[in-house]
Amino acid sequence: ASERSPHSDIAQPVADEEIAPEIIAIFIEEGEELLEHIEHAVQSWRENPGAAIHEKALVRALHTLKGSAHAAGFRQLGALSHDFETVIETESKPFTGAANDTPSAAKSLDKEAPLHFFDGLLKRYDDLSEQFEAARHKLGQSPDTTAIPSTPDLSEPALVQLVTDSTASHE
Repeated sequence: ASERSPHSDIAQPVADEEIAPEIIAIFIEEGEELLEHIEHAVQSWRENPGAAIHEKALVRALHTLKGSAHAAGFRQLGALSHDFETVIETESKPFTGAANDTPSAAKSLDKEAPLHFFDGLLKRYDDLSEQFEAARHKLGQSPDTTAIPSTPDLSEPALVQLVTDSTASHE
C-alpha cells in the first residue's frame, strides 16, 4: 500500500468551482515569488529574532499566499498557509519581545530566542513549498516550462485586486 501524505490533496484545486486558467497561472507565478519571500523572511528573522520587520514580512507573504491559494481554488494549500500564520502569531511572542512593548525587553530576549522555533518555521516552509510544487506538477507545469502569459510585475495589493476582480466577474 502506498503512503498518503496528510496533505496529499492540497495540490488539488477545488473541483466544484470553475477557476479561470489565468487565475491559476497568476497564482503559480506569484506563488513562486511569495515562497522566496517566505524563505528569506524566516532566515532573516532567525538571524535577528528581535527585528519585527522580518516577522511582519513573513506574515504578510503568508497572508497573501493564503488568499491567492484560496482564489485559485487550492483551499487546503491556503489552509496550510493559515496554519503557518497561526503558529507565528501564537508561538513567537514570548521570545521575540513582541509581547512586551519596551525595546530593552525585546533586546534582552533576542539572545534567548529558541532555535527550535525557527527550525519549525523552516520545516513549515519546506512543507508549504513541497505542496506548492505538487500543485504545479499536477497542473503539468514545471519551473522551467510554466506557460504564463506575459504580465506586468504585480505588487501584492495589485495581485489581490486582480484576483478579487477576476473572481467577482465569474460569479
